[in-house]
Amino acid sequence: MSLDRQLRDLLDDALRAQLPLIRAEVEAVVRHELDAAQVGGAHGAAGDLMTPAEAARVAGVTAETVRRWVRRGRLADHGVGRGVRVRRAELRALNDPAPPSVEEFDLQARVDELLRRDAT
Repeated sequence: MSLDRQLRDLLDDALRAQLPLIRAEVEAVVRHELDAAQVGGAHGAAGDLMTPAEAARVAGVTAETVRRWVRRGRLADHGVGRGVRVRRAELRALNDPAPPSVEEFDLQARVDELLRRDAT
């Protein structure tokens, strides 16, 4: 038997031995992705995907505003096919103002303001 054939047989045996583990990993990933794609219902969780109408109710805006945010890139579209879906956490982050960055925060001006206020 040639060396090439021996290597091929060895690889086939190794792969066959690993198939149950690979299958279990793939099934776990698929199950996780399907759970994450659940929209509303009894299985709802903070990380769920929402339709524009659901997101609009949460944000207190119209569904068209949510679609506009998606078109303009303010929210990512996590939909499948033509259906638009947004993540609850991303919507929440969009509505919560971010703290100023270090570059935007003028430390000296803030210190001066506090000193003036304490002096009065």
